[in-house]
Amino acid sequence: MPIATVSKVGNGRAVFIPASVTDEAFALGNKVEIEYVGEGTLLIRSAVDDRKLRQEALGRLLDIVGEQPEVLWEDDSRAADRELIGGRYA
Repeated sequence: MPIATVSKVGNGRAVFIPASVTDEAFALGNKVEIEYVGEGTLLIRSAVDDRKLRQEALGRLLDIVGEQPEVLWEDDSRAADRELIGGRYA
């Protein structure tokens, strides 16, 4: 299974999900792209214009994020300016 990296960036928490997750975790049978567009917003694009597939992709993404264990984070508002901190979980 691909690894999601949970990191503290600035005053927020981010979950970075590798592109391979779209093949293994979503298994939608079509290409799905996930892009962070800022301000805590993820953009999910599907190669097929199918609302049901997009909803399924979002549901699976939320499941992956929700399964990440809670971790105590150091308070570092400069984290975005240097190497990301955090742990990796399968």
